[in-house]
Amino acid sequence: MTMYFRQTWEDPRLRFNGTSQIVAQGDLLDKIWIPDTYFNSEKRSNFHEITKKNYVLIFWPNGTVFFSIRISVTGVCRMKLRKYPMDSQKCELNIVSYSYSEADAIYTWKRGHEHSIEQAPDISLPQMDLVKIQSSETTDVYSTGNYSRLSLTFTFKRRLSLFITETYIPSIIIVALSWISFWINYKAAPARVALCITTVLTMITLTAAVQNSLPRVTYTKYSDWILMLCLVYVFGALVEFAIINFHDSLEARKKDKLNRKLRNVDVEKGSDSGDGEGGDLKTKYLQRQLSSLREKIKLFGELDVNVQRIDSRSRILFPLTFLMINLMLWIYFVIDSAED
Repeated sequence: MTMYFRQTWEDPRLRFNGTSQIVAQGDLLDKIWIPDTYFNSEKRSNFHEITKKNYVLIFWPNGTVFFSIRISVTGVCRMKLRKYPMDSQKCELNIVSYSYSEADAIYTWKRGHEHSIEQAPDISLPQMDLVKIQSSETTDVYSTGNYSRLSLTFTFKRRLSLFITETYIPSIIIVALSWISFWINYKAAPARVALCITTVLTMITLTAAVQNSLPRVTYTKYSDWILMLCLVYVFGALVEFAIINFHDSLEARKKDKLNRKLRNVDVEKGSDSGDGEGGDLKTKYLQRQLSSLREKIKLFGELDVNVQRIDSRSRILFPLTFLMINLMLWIYFVIDSAED
């Protein structure tokens, strides 16, 4: 962030006779005492020197010095992403002296905690809303002494709309596309496999893209639960077809085996020319066996009906359970995130 950092202190050595203030610039910074203030939570910072060094010194007759400088600071913020994308983040910027302990310099907010920070009205962040800025004063205890510290705490609230448009809606669309396989005939294996595998790979790619856009953490985030749910349902559509296809292949082999038996019985019956009571008994036996095999083969005609019933139920169960689990997850997310 870029800011105007202003410090005021009193130096008795700079008192002078007069009634008006003196505004100074140039190389005067190296010729007077200035607090060695720094930001101990910064990652990097820099001064602005276009078109000249952006600072001003103002002296009052009583020795009061006002020092204002324009600087840009990139701070370190330890983010907690467990509730992403409904998370709030608190980032601190600490102002301390590098070498002067409280025995030499004490930092305070000149106009109090509420009025010492002025925020530009047009501040806008692409993914976050700046909710509030809090200021505080404290003392840090080190082995070299006690050091005064000023702190600024910036509270940010993430905008959910970006996650909804870039991640959640595409995930829902991919899941819905995988359900189209339930309307494709199970005998059209190439079409169903291609659709299911494409949606699974697309879902994996989307999940990886979301993970790469965030810092790596060891805990599970809200977004992980949502993406895992979508991946499970997309993969479930593929598993459902695999079960149907396996069942179809198994029953087809059984049907071929019965057909071979049926042909053998027909051949044996046709070649049977026996006479007398023994021949009649054998003929009756073969007729009963033939009828039994035909009844069993008839049962395989119901296979298509059973498989279609599985697809029909999947068309209802998959969307219904997906909607219910999504609803429960979002209710939990809203309640849990409201506790911050």
